[in-house]
Amino acid sequence: MLRTPASHVFIAGRIGPEAWQALNSVSTSWLRLVAEERGMVSSGRQARGEVFSIMADYIDRLGPESFFAMLAQHAQAAFIDTRVLLAHHGLWPEGDERFAADLGLLDQVHEPWLARFSRAVKEAPLPVVVGGHGLMAGDIFAIADIISSLGSLEATSSRGRRK
Repeated sequence: MLRTPASHVFIAGRIGPEAWQALNSVSTSWLRLVAEERGMVSSGRQARGEVFSIMADYIDRLGPESFFAMLAQHAQAAFIDTRVLLAHHGLWPEGDERFAADLGLLDQVHEPWLARFSRAVKEAPLPVVVGGHGLMAGDIFAIADIISSLGSLEATSSRGRRK
């Protein structure tokens, strides 16, 4: 979707301006971005229970199933930092459970809110990639690099030098 002209991709979480700019510079899609709670760990807001997520509040109002149904009407793919959502709810399951949720391994997700959200992600009518800070930082940069290199490959291929 990030290479499909005029598609819409939704990104929510602790994405920094550098990652967003890297992706925006190589993508042909329209990016819908909700950047929130950057620094929630380093500032101590998470430890003090002060994290507030507009996304989490909105998802709670609609329910995760309805949220993804609505989102699919306005985007063709989504990247969501679930750690912000968890911190908003004062939740922080062990790493193995958080990572199982990221991978859609629902039988390994026991925390009720995370289990419901993860099931909604898996059943969403659009592709949804979930994760933590790494998704919003390193993964977004890697995706931007891949898109950039694919563009270079297509350019050389169209000139007949490389297929």
